[in-house]
Amino acid sequence: MKIGVEELCAYVAGSDMDEELRWRINDEKQDPESPVSQWLTSFYHKCEDPLAVDWQQLFTMCLATESTEDQEFSDGDEAALNEVDQYVSRGEELIRQERRREAADILSEVYARLSELPVSPAEYAVRLRDRIARGLERCQHQSANAIYKEVVKLAIEYAIPPQAFLRRAFFFSASDAISSLQYREAIPHLQFALQTCLENTVTDKADAIYSSSQLCVCYQRIAEHELAVESGRKAIDVFQSTEHPPERSIRQIVDCCAVMGEANFAIGRFADAHYWSHEVVRYVIDTGNGPVLTDALTSLGVAALMAEDFDSATNAFNRILRVDCDDLGETSRRSCIAANGLLAVSIAKGNIAEAFDVLDKAEDVYHRLPLPHRDLWILTLNNKASVYFEAGNLTASESALQEAMNYDDR
Repeated sequence: MKIGVEELCAYVAGSDMDEELRWRINDEKQDPESPVSQWLTSFYHKCEDPLAVDWQQLFTMCLATESTEDQEFSDGDEAALNEVDQYVSRGEELIRQERRREAADILSEVYARLSELPVSPAEYAVRLRDRIARGLERCQHQSANAIYKEVVKLAIEYAIPPQAFLRRAFFFSASDAISSLQYREAIPHLQFALQTCLENTVTDKADAIYSSSQLCVCYQRIAEHELAVESGRKAIDVFQSTEHPPERSIRQIVDCCAVMGEANFAIGRFADAHYWSHEVVRYVIDTGNGPVLTDALTSLGVAALMAEDFDSATNAFNRILRVDCDDLGETSRRSCIAANGLLAVSIAKGNIAEAFDVLDKAEDVYHRLPLPHRDLWILTLNNKASVYFEAGNLTASESALQEAMNYDDR
């Protein structure tokens, strides 16, 4: 839907109008350089009390203003963008009607038309591209990804300040970079997205948690441990101030606390690493979500083991075995990690008799996995070699190591 003279008249007169259109006008008028802002400023200078003006008189006055002073707002490019806007709105309406194939056709065609036009006014042109990308994403159309990338490129090129409508595109770009292990590339995009989370809504808070927790992960992956901890704390501060956070935020905080544990461990703050691993469990202990809880307990067990807190490690690993089987109904990777964690505890404590009992359990748990996992079997074999080595059976130890090496070569 375009923003034309009639729409602006309705806006200044306080008349009923589409809420999305009103939001767009509110957004546009914040930028003193935008045509909408300039038009409204010009109008308010001419009319001391807009609400007291008769509608017809107001409309006539606006037409006169447009024809004499606002040629930039109504030039050919602007008219073409407004036409694109109408087609985008039509595509969005078809999506609401569940007519996604028709919507995808219209949005694809109108994007081709938009690509031929100058990126001017820049924010309007970029906003249209973002709406097209969102629409095509809802239609599960493969071109949405490329358009999101273009939105990010143009927003950076034209120095468009951080705004909520850009958040989805920058999240997509960051996620794409992270999945390709391009953590340094993801960081500025996450920082940009975080700057758009200025409102106190649940959605904005959830997105702020996502941005900060992903920054924590990215900084840790490039060995910027202090920055990882700083970003993680920001995510947790927002999380703690959010009433009834969505489950995705809980899972992100679990991951974030686990990474903060890694970061603190990497810079020698073992007590802090242990603390944050305990925090993971504290955040999710009452969620009743098996996978989230066992992820948290796994982080706690590993951190406790590294900190030589064997009692906490044993409790965490035993609880994983109990929760994983009870809640999921089948043996998972976490159970295998937990069994090997218990084995590592026994070895570290020098309790070889106990270690042999736990080794049997670890092998049994692995063989009950629905599918083979190469890394877990190698882990089990390496621990088996350690147990036999500590027991003085070097032949059996060497045999286990050789099996692990042969398996690793496959």
